Amino acid sequence: MLRVAHLTTVHSALDHRIFRKECRSLARAGYEVTIIGPHDADTQLERVSIRAIAKPRFRALRMTQSAWRVFRAALRENADAYHFHDPELIPIALLLRSVGKRVIYDVHEDYPKDIYYKPYLPRFFRRMISSVVAAAEGAAARHFSAVVAVTPFIAGRFAVANKKTVIVRNLPYREELLGESAKP
Repeated sequence: MLRVAHLTTVHSALDHRIFRKECRSLARAGYEVTIIGPHDADTQLERVSIRAIAKPRFRALRMTQSAWRVFRAALRENADAYHFHDPELIPIALLLRSVGKRVIYDVHEDYPKDIYYKPYLPRFFRRMISSVVAAAEGAAARHFSAVVAVTPFIAGRFAVANKKTVIVRNLPYREELLGESAKP
């Protein structure tokens, strides 16, 4: 059985896209799935294991301390593939690649564009930070096993750097649109 570990420091381990759509789907398809991310405690839900990391109070700690915790937990997991969701985990993903692991970058948002709307960043730094993020993502993408993008626009940004770029849209389940209570 193939083992897949999803890594996040930004999203809850129960994030709708990560847990409900990706991890549960993989578990139902027969994969052994673990999420390493912010949660209260280690647990197992719907055939998905959760390895909890504490959610720090400050962004700087999340980007450093939490990222390092995710890396250590990921190595212990010894998965066949690592699927990560946050650009701040790019250094961790590159470390995993350097030790021979398969790593997939799941790009939920256009992060370089999002930088322009971050109220905690001074306006005069946003353009420079956006450029750095775009360059870092592009350079790192060359080393990843694959890239999953949520829109054709985002996929286009990565397809040049990584030929194994695919689109997996984040569309609602039918039940969500109809207000039905049945779980997909």
